[in-house]
Amino acid sequence: MVEEAPPAKQGMLPAGQQMASFTSYPQGLLDAAFAACDNPGQTPRRPVPDTVLCETLPTPDAAAALILRFDGTVDALPIFVMSFEAQPDGTAYIVTADTYIVSGASAPLFRPETISGMPACN
Repeated sequence: MVEEAPPAKQGMLPAGQQMASFTSYPQGLLDAAFAACDNPGQTPRRPVPDTVLCETLPTPDAAAALILRFDGTVDALPIFVMSFEAQPDGTAYIVTADTYIVSGASAPLFRPETISGMPACN
């Protein structure tokens, strides 16, 4: 069963994150998120058992805008990431969904809503 996360936890979230509470371990959700990451340019990853990442290369226009905005290079393209992370919380599991951009091989993370004028990713 899915329940909305407690208000106290929701208030601590950065824009773009969502949380949901599950009464049992959300294996089906994590498996579905991994399986759904199968479009061209997407790479599913499971860096640890309770986390699923879907890494997506941006469109050429979005990549160009990000490279210019953050002094990137074509050798280290920015990547859009959608993540799902499950964590135990007492008798439930909290799943946090998040989206962010990794700009280049070792650059910091950026949240899409903080980048004004960025083209939409398809």
